[in-house]
Amino acid sequence: MTSQIAQDQEPTTAAQTSGDAPSRPANAIVELNAARAAAQEIRSEWLTAVTIGVLTIHDLVEHAAAPEGRPLMRLPLRRLLLASPDFTIKEADRILKHVSDVLRLRDDDRRNQRTVQWLLDDRTGCRRFMAWMDAIAPRERPWSGWPATPSSTTTVGKPETLGR
Repeated sequence: MTSQIAQDQEPTTAAQTSGDAPSRPANAIVELNAARAAAQEIRSEWLTAVTIGVLTIHDLVEHAAAPEGRPLMRLPLRRLLLASPDFTIKEADRILKHVSDVLRLRDDDRRNQRTVQWLLDDRTGCRRFMAWMDAIAPRERPWSGWPATPSSTTTVGKPETLGR
């Protein structure tokens, strides 16, 4: 009999039975889930825009720093790099390692868990962001074979013609 009564009644919380403590709305979990889904949708849209080349990584990080870009702060840096068509897995790992090396961080196991929020943290005085910018800057060698071989545009003349 008690099990049948328990099934027919709505579940109550401790706050509802005590009467003096304010209770959360009955749909609080639904609201929280909706907010989480909306934030995930924003992150997905921005990552997709980076993937197809409409936006750059710089655009996403810049928008994340704005108040309306708050959901983007939870994006992992590795995921952001891999969303870009400019970076391979090997390059993404190199970039994250470079940032760790420049900042002298020893927690290699947490390297893949760092987020945009970690990157933009105000308490670091922009050191993390500067290391990130240095790491993702394109690097080009002056010519193939540099520095071991001379440039193909360098003219090597006879010693007697060099002084003229």
